[in-house]
Amino acid sequence: MLNEKNVRISFDYEPGEMIQVDFVGRKKAKQPFLINAAGTERDYEIFCAVSVKSRKIYLLAIESQAKLPVLAAFVSMLEFYRGAPVLVTIDNFKAAVSKPRRKGKDAELTPEFQEFADHYPFGIKAARVRKPKDKALVENAVGIVQNDVLAPLRNRRFFSLSEMNSAISDLLGELNARPLSGQPSESRNTLFDRVDAPGFRPLPDRPFEAGIWVLKLRAGRDYRVQVAGTPYSVPSRFANEQVRAKLTPTTVHLFHQGKIIATHSREDNSEKPVINPDHMPPAHRQASMARLSGIKSYVHDIGPCAEQFIDEHFRMSRRPDDTPIWR
Repeated sequence: MLNEKNVRISFDYEPGEMIQVDFVGRKKAKQPFLINAAGTERDYEIFCAVSVKSRKIYLLAIESQAKLPVLAAFVSMLEFYRGAPVLVTIDNFKAAVSKPRRKGKDAELTPEFQEFADHYPFGIKAARVRKPKDKALVENAVGIVQNDVLAPLRNRRFFSLSEMNSAISDLLGELNARPLSGQPSESRNTLFDRVDAPGFRPLPDRPFEAGIWVLKLRAGRDYRVQVAGTPYSVPSRFANEQVRAKLTPTTVHLFHQGKIIATHSREDNSEKPVINPDHMPPAHRQASMARLSGIKSYVHDIGPCAEQFIDEHFRMSRRPDDTPIWR
């Protein structure tokens, strides 16, 4: 008779119930080379996912395990599966998990990943630390793609991630279209379309905007918030209030108690404040228009040519009320 420790449980999954995610360990002897502009080898990460009902696999090379590249990989993964599952099981990588799951307590997600999960929406569950069986299917998928997708490319040199991902996509397509062992009439693709995809929820019409959150900021009495070395304005009624900032590659969004209160073009480490004149009380706005900086702030969103025109006209006339913004 078998000891209880030697028996195992098999799970039956519902359509669209779960995707498991992990990163493929870097084994240079079995993986392609990525070359930078200087001609030297460049590091990268390989993101892997599997839909547990159909075993359909997704694979993507990304620049690193930093938050923005990983979030972009998750977005691409959902587009690949054409929908959102009920649950995504992940490893405890730092981009997603701020406090690992321990002693019966669920892991705490980073603000960026909590926002991402709420957007679609689905649940994110972190595996227990050093418990690979919590995500056994993606662990198995990692071994499969290592041998069937990455190893055939091991002697190839790529000069961009997009070039590498194009080659990976071709071999991954063949893998997902291959008949399954013991099921010659089924592939991962056909099984996904037939029994798994119906359980996925449609993706929202508004795409997710990935960004980094900066918490516990406070607006000053001048209703400006210092973010990444640059002061940004918020509506004056939020002076002295605690706010949060979300930084995307091009934009800074400012929030108060979960509601967005201001959006600015991102300008890191700028000595010049980024001010929206509409955030000022009427008396402050009128006073600012007597100064060159105030008039230039008013036309800032139009573009640098507008600011240059205002600057030249102001300096030539030396009178604010002669500047075209007043006409």
